[in-house]
Amino acid sequence: INGVYCTGKHKFAKNLAKFSKQMELNIHIYKKPWVELPKFNNKLFVEDMLAFLNSPELKPGDKVLIVLPSSMNTKLIVDNILRMPEFTDRCDLKAIVTKINMNNFYHNEHREICENFLTFCNAGYS
Repeated sequence: INGVYCTGKHKFAKNLAKFSKQMELNIHIYKKPWVELPKFNNKLFVEDMLAFLNSPELKPGDKVLIVLPSSMNTKLIVDNILRMPEFTDRCDLKAIVTKINMNNFYHNEHREICENFLTFCNAGYS
């Protein structure tokens, strides 16, 4: 789940996890607290995410929602993890959800889409 700053990505992931219980899915959420983000870059984020995916609490068949901070480059991270056997041997990337707020969708009254929003949409993914 990616998107611009303050769009409620973590709350969206929590709601998905809550409603997935009705479908008997076991959902885990990977998210970094804002306090830890200044020291993270794309490479460190991927390494920490892979460590989370290898944790013993994850069982085969479990689903993981990864909440990507707005400061991370989604396309770069996705391209990197799809080339890593540590990820591809254990996981499948099913979808990328771009979370937005409707109040920051349009740039102006002429309904020009906000450029900040367009940078988070990845062709072929979301």
